[in-house]
Amino acid sequence: METLKIKKVKYFLLIFLIFWNLVSLSAFLDLKEGRETEVIFFNVGQGDSALIKSKEGHNILIDGGRNNQVLAYLNQELPFWDRDIDLIILSHPHVDHLFGLVEVIKRYNVKKVLWNKQDADSVVFKEWKQLLKELDSSQTYRGQRIYAGEVVLDTLHPTINYNKNNNLNTNSVVSRVSAAGKTFLFTGDIYSDQEKKLITWEDQCRRENFSWCRVMNLESQILKVSHHGSASSSDYEFIKKVSPEVAFISAGKDNRYGHPHIETINTLNELKIDIYKSFEDGNLRVKMNDS
Repeated sequence: METLKIKKVKYFLLIFLIFWNLVSLSAFLDLKEGRETEVIFFNVGQGDSALIKSKEGHNILIDGGRNNQVLAYLNQELPFWDRDIDLIILSHPHVDHLFGLVEVIKRYNVKKVLWNKQDADSVVFKEWKQLLKELDSSQTYRGQRIYAGEVVLDTLHPTINYNKNNNLNTNSVVSRVSAAGKTFLFTGDIYSDQEKKLITWEDQCRRENFSWCRVMNLESQILKVSHHGSASSSDYEFIKKVSPEVAFISAGKDNRYGHPHIETINTLNELKIDIYKSFEDGNLRVKMNDS
């Protein structure tokens, strides 16, 4: 009799588990089907980090900030069963862009890493290089184009044979993302000299058709302002050429650098661009179906 009761309990438990799995699967499929492409600029203090989620289910992470904050945001943005980061892009290996990516690699299934392959002198960078030995990692450079469902990701800077003796900021990866009629420009920490170089390259492509010209389009609706709003970047002519509707400045509250500098704010205001500051406005979420 006792054996019969145990069998009944096991039977009902099995039925419950099958039912629960079907419900979970249904919810999972509904979420996947209903997902829309989004770009979320994270408030990570004095650093940079942004997540791109395509409606087809791709997760792309650009930079990771200077601490573990990105992990909390990823937990909020991705369901517990989705532990895949399809692509990580590191703009340059300064700690305020790199640290969080090291922590992401340890906790998520990262399928691909793109960066400029410039070495840095920090403990975090040494750990980064060690982790990359187990991952699919390669150099990204001007002219590359990647498709992730409806998301198109172009690399505009640096060139493949850039000067690795330059400052890390100088060689930042500049990426342009487009999806469903919206465009985003991620500028890392490039200075005004590199901004002017990008303008020159775009002008060259109006006269000649180099292999990398297919990506050389600066005009974008949303601009991730370079170098946390420093006066060393955001050249007036560059901002005018990009012609963004929205500028996102990622900086820490009361940071010791004084970012964003008043010169950058004045430039953006003069060009009548809406300004979002991470330390005041928090995360910035852009959905592709928003008008």
